[in-house]
Parts: sequence; structure tokens; C-alpha cells
Amino acid sequence: MKSSSQRFPVSGSHRMLRAGGCLAALWAGQAMCAEVNDDWTRNFRLGAQLLFNVKANFTLNGPISVNRQSPGPVDVAGQNHYYDDGYVLVDNTGNAGGDTSYWGYNYASQIVGDQLVMKSVRAYQASETYSDSAGVSPGLDVAYGSQIRDWGKVRIGWEAGYQFTPFTFKDPTTLDTVFLRDVQAFNLGGIAVPPAPYSGGPSGIGPSIRDIAKGLPDEIVPGTITGARELDVNLHALRAGATVFWRFQPRWALSGSLGPALGLVPGSYTYNETFNFDDGTTAGESGDMSHTEVVFGGYVSAVLHYRIISSADVYLGGQFMGLTSAEFGNSQREASLDLGATFALSLGVNWPF
Repeated sequence: MKSSSQRFPVSGSHRMLRAGGCLAALWAGQAMCAEVNDDWTRNFRLGAQLLFNVKANFTLNGPISVNRQSPGPVDVAGQNHYYDDGYVLVDNTGNAGGDTSYWGYNYASQIVGDQLVMKSVRAYQASETYSDSAGVSPGLDVAYGSQIRDWGKVRIGWEAGYQFTPFTFKDPTTLDTVFLRDVQAFNLGGIAVPPAPYSGGPSGIGPSIRDIAKGLPDEIVPGTITGARELDVNLHALRAGATVFWRFQPRWALSGSLGPALGLVPGSYTYNETFNFDDGTTAGESGDMSHTEVVFGGYVSAVLHYRIISSADVYLGGQFMGLTSAEFGNSQREASLDLGATFALSLGVNWPF
């Protein structure tokens, strides 16, 4: 003969009343309800996640071109010129008489006789590889699933999940290098040069110099690069696969899942560097290269469930996921996000319904 629970299906309202009674018992510190409701066909899971074994590899492949404004043409009047250690620009008079008040410089060593010598880095030689690990990265895990076949304590089904994890990686290495600098000079016209550093304005009033740049031989000088290169990314990973659910004790169950995975990885490679030359001068460069990468692979997971009330489990999950790498930057500056063998632990609540 069938039991009463088999002859009379439990309604949704009865399940809610039973769940409320279990919660009241828990609140009062009493024993948990003895009955476990297993007449569900779908489930929704939400939890916090810790992701391990994600790292980024930074590489520099010299020679590296420097991204800055051109120093400007030589032997041509009425042009704007930009340098690492100063500027010579067209003033409000249009450089009347071939002179400009709109100029400035940084170091006393730039005054050589009756000339103002200006320099700007064009490129540098550096080759480096540096790896940074994210350590333990917190994130979010969400999953929804349904059963296909039910064999009492064992169920076969499917599951689709989403996980979000942000990462930040940094390469703070100080680099020894050599720089290639453009060198140009301007005639001072015998003026009394203001002491360095000096920044003149566009008014046309004040100390003025000749506005035609004279080209001097390029310069190769040693130095160092300080600062940092940084990669900021967000991993949005989608997964879908087959599941097996086994209730091996009235309140304990184990589930497993495996299948393909797909990820969207928006990220930004930034750098903020200072060039330190052996002649005591400095310059700098910064930049930002952003885009979104698509990665793919697969996953396998196992989840341990503990039924606290008839309509909710707490769970502890482990997941292994392997995805292709995501590349950021360019051929000279690159950061590669390594997602080839990640492991995740998750903890949260599962709602069967």
C-alpha cells in the first residue's frame, strides 16, 4: 500500500507552512524538522565564490616607440614644438619678426652658449617578462538547473551558470634601458635667459627667442624606467552542462556537473612610467589600451548540499575551469591573462522548487 505522502501530493501552501515551522524551530534552537521535501524539479543557486590560480604575464618587446607629440619640423618658422624638457610654440603675435615669447625649459644644462637645446625620447630598448598572481579573488556565482530523469535518490538533469570575478595585476619592475632621443636647438638671440625652470606665455610680451628649430644629431643615452604597468579585467564566465544529483542521506546530497564554458573579459592595460636619464633629467609616459576578449573552454564541478529547511539548502562547491588566455596591449607592450587552470570554492544557498 502506498504511503499517505504518495497518495496525497503536498501542495505549495503546505510546503510553505512546513518551511515556516522549520525556520521557527531553528530560531528557537530546537531540533530540525525531520521531513525532507524532495518533490522539486528545478533549483536556483546563489553564492559567494573564491577563485584561485589566475595570473597575468607582462612582456615588453623592444625597441618600444614612445607615444608623444612630435618635436616638430626643423628649419621652418612659425611651428609648434613639444619636448620632454620644454616647448617652443607660436605666440599670439604669430611669432612676429621670427621671435616667440611662448617657450619654456626645465634644466639649466639646456643652455649651451647662445642656444637652448631641447630633447625628446623617440624610443627605448627594453625586453622583459614579469608574472603576477591574483592570489585569492572573491566573486559571485549563480546557477539555475532542472531535472530530466528521477530515480529516487538519483536525478539526472542540466545546469546553466554564471560567475563574475574582477582582477587587478601589476608589474612594478624597474628597467635598465637605453633611450633614443631627438635633439633640436633654438637661437636665444643674446637675451638674458630666465633661470630654470621657466614657462613663458603666449602674450608676445617677455623674453623671446628665435622660433626656428635646428636639427642636431640623435642621441643614445642610458637610463632606467620606473613606475608600473597594470592590467584591470573583469571575468564574466558562462557555463552549461549535464548534472547528476544524489541524496545519500536524508539531509545530505552531492551533485556534479560538467560541460563547456564561455567567457567575456573586458580589460584595460595601463602604464604610467618615468624615464630617468643618466644626465639627471627625467621624462615620462602614460597610456591606456582597452578592449574585450572572448575566451572559451570547459568546466567540472562538485557541490555538497545540506538541507536546512524543506525549501532551502546551504551548499559548498568546488569547480575546476580551463579557459583560453586573454591578450591585452599591443605587440610591444602586452599583458596575457592566464585562465588555463583555475579552481573555485563557492558557498551559498540553493533553492529547490
